[in-house]
Amino acid sequence: MRTGFHRQLNLPSVEIFAGEYHVTTDTNVVISTLLGSCVSVCLKDIRTGMAGMNHFMLPKAVKEGEIIISEAARYGTYAMELMINEMLKLGARRSNLHAKVFGGGHILDTMLNTVSDSNIHFAFSFLKLEGIPVLGKDVGGSSGRRVLFLPGEFSVYVRKIGKTKQLNTAISQEKRYLQMLHQKQKATSDVELFD
Repeated sequence: MRTGFHRQLNLPSVEIFAGEYHVTTDTNVVISTLLGSCVSVCLKDIRTGMAGMNHFMLPKAVKEGEIIISEAARYGTYAMELMINEMLKLGARRSNLHAKVFGGGHILDTMLNTVSDSNIHFAFSFLKLEGIPVLGKDVGGSSGRRVLFLPGEFSVYVRKIGKTKQLNTAISQEKRYLQMLHQKQKATSDVELFD
């Protein structure tokens, strides 16, 4: 996570990276991220104004029917629950949450494109299961995205990113994050239990 100041919007900014989230009660801040295959969910409690944004990726593609119950999907579930629980601790109510979903671009090789699709399906399946309405989305396609979330207005600005240095940065970050997820998953499966 990196804090700074967004000159164009004249607001303090918080930039999040793969595996991170940020929750705030501050309506005068912009939360941003750079997405390739990953997905970001922006949440807002429409009564209290509490808002949050995350940035997550599943470690591998999963089948449509296994989106919520698969071992790989637990990474997405964890990312969503962490953010929601932090919002609830600060006074949000689950019944007041609304969402907007972004990312899941097909920007990497074929195997990771199926991960992109799984990320998208997971986000919508999770939100549906939790009864959180989705008010906006920009997912899939063949571009990366720079996402700016203005919690006060529940506005999200998306700029599509083609083959640029910025997209290469997103790809590098996501490959490192995916590698870390694979190592965590391998470490978990290598554990043997005995009496």
